[in-house]
Amino acid sequence: MSSDPVELMPYFRTVEKLFADFQVESELKVHLLKPQLTDQARAFVARMDPAKAADYGEVKKLLLHEFKLSPAALLEKFNSLQRNAHETYTLFGNRLTSVLTYYVENRKAETQEQLIQLLVCDRIKSTLSYAALQHIL
Repeated sequence: MSSDPVELMPYFRTVEKLFADFQVESELKVHLLKPQLTDQARAFVARMDPAKAADYGEVKKLLLHEFKLSPAALLEKFNSLQRNAHETYTLFGNRLTSVLTYYVENRKAETQEQLIQLLVCDRIKSTLSYAALQHIL
């Protein structure tokens, strides 16, 4: 697992593909995942309710929440992401694409029309006053 929270979504996608390829049983998933987690992620899992800590879906949900990978956080990351000095523009473009892809998936925009509506809605919300935005939300 990478220490960069933006890499958490591709990490889970890879892990889930491996679980599917090797037909890993549900009760083994968390046990296989834990040794690969960062120290911080392991600490989050250790503080979980033991009943939930054995459920892969609950662990994933907790980690995404704790590392602030909600749709709003992903949109903010996409809008504020900067190219690192050691990074090529191709790699930077891939990072931008990954963050935007996970944002769109989290918001469940499956068609081009839904994507356009989502982007327009987000743009309109960004122009609203705080009070108006809170009222709408």
